[in-house]
Amino acid sequence: MTTTLGAIVQAADRQGGWQVYVIHTDGRSGASSEPGGLAIGGSVCEVVDASDHEPLRRMLETLARSTDATGSPPPARRLLVLDGFGAFERMQEPVNRGWAVETFLDLAANGRRHSLFVAVSARRRMELPPSLLHHLGDRIVMRTIDEDEATMMDGPAELAGVDLPPGRAWVRGHWAQIAHPTPTGAPARTVPRRLDHDVPVARLHPATDTRPWALPIGIERRISVSRRSTSRTHTPCSVDHPRSGLTNALETIGAVAGSSGITVQVMPEAHPAEIAAHVRDAVQRASREPTRRFMLVVEDLDRHGDDPELSAAFAALFGDLRSSNLRLVAAGDPLGLLRCYGDTVTRLRSMHTGVLLGADAHDIGDVLHHDLRRRDDIPAAPGRGWLCHRDGASVVQVAHR
Repeated sequence: MTTTLGAIVQAADRQGGWQVYVIHTDGRSGASSEPGGLAIGGSVCEVVDASDHEPLRRMLETLARSTDATGSPPPARRLLVLDGFGAFERMQEPVNRGWAVETFLDLAANGRRHSLFVAVSARRRMELPPSLLHHLGDRIVMRTIDEDEATMMDGPAELAGVDLPPGRAWVRGHWAQIAHPTPTGAPARTVPRRLDHDVPVARLHPATDTRPWALPIGIERRISVSRRSTSRTHTPCSVDHPRSGLTNALETIGAVAGSSGITVQVMPEAHPAEIAAHVRDAVQRASREPTRRFMLVVEDLDRHGDDPELSAAFAALFGDLRSSNLRLVAAGDPLGLLRCYGDTVTRLRSMHTGVLLGADAHDIGDVLHHDLRRRDDIPAAPGRGWLCHRDGASVVQVAHR
């Protein structure tokens, strides 16, 4: 089976104009260097192991987004090759509720209209679901285990013969001999794409967003710059456990804001009355200097979220909608924020905007009124969590200084 798929990949490479994506189930990471391997020629863009969940999801997400896009067709034909559907299904059914399996089936069903074609192998006819068989055009039937299975695949009984040579197949009602692929050069080498856990601020690209409060703070699951847009938004940042990376996240936000010309003021740990005084001073300063931008950072908001005096000070900040040069970044324990019923925390949560950090951040989406699903393909790491906004949420790795 692998040899047959290798022959298909090489045929696409020789023809030119193809981009090939390969999923294998043999447990080897990276590209195979064997003659019968699938990483043959320069047309192979990426090779991933079906058990390597994060790069696999990235590949399928990239292809799925291209089939959702409207407008001009993609610049090249694309071929998605899956070697061993049965093993792929066993590996991926427990992961993210079988997302990868459903996405592959959807690509097989709808990809052709977007110049995306699928080549898939299986050891047994019963491994392929009817929904997939229905969308496969040509079938290459190799030697079967018995005559019944040959009949099920519309092939002759001779397909069950023990003397059938390797590569002999039944194609479109005729016998065929599959050619053995012979790579002419070095096999394609691809690096699986993963969300980096070590992202210094210096690696972030400058914000291309023209809005003054669009600040790059990390990289998203799509390996692109993640921006925290605070335009007319006051953003809570929630932490799940002590080693989630909250302190680093606040430092990163402050550093990026400072490098963008924003005056950052961090509220000291103090009595709520003292914090309230600092907040009032910040509001007055922003009113006196309308041409400057100010950012107010408040930690442990959950400890004082229901304090009347502090709530009154924040109400003045929220109420001054004419002032677009002052923003609030607040941090706190998610469970503590959920127990706060004061107007300050309620208004912050209602904005649906912030960063939820920690290994179990998907369990605390209620803090920002988001329904987050566990991502089994993304390993936990300090500074990793969910970037939430009104339009949705995505996995993010916050950069560090």
